[in-house]
Amino acid sequence: MQVTIPTASLFQCPAATCNQGVADPGDDVADLCYLPGSTTPWGGVWDLVLNHANNHVGFISNTYLTSPQNPAHCTL
Repeated sequence: MQVTIPTASLFQCPAATCNQGVADPGDDVADLCYLPGSTTPWGGVWDLVLNHANNHVGFISNTYLTSPQNPAHCTL
């Protein structure tokens, strides 16, 4: 799976005010889990992802993921 926008923010918490990593189109991104019932400022729900290209982990709106898989609910 990949992100659909350049320099997509991967937030360290499910909010747009947290520290962040990045992912770019073409990076191999793994969808680890999602927060059911959550909302983001960009629509969709928060998915926790791992960017294999730079080892950044963080939350992103699933609207910016190609083929979001939402494998499991996140347990925070």
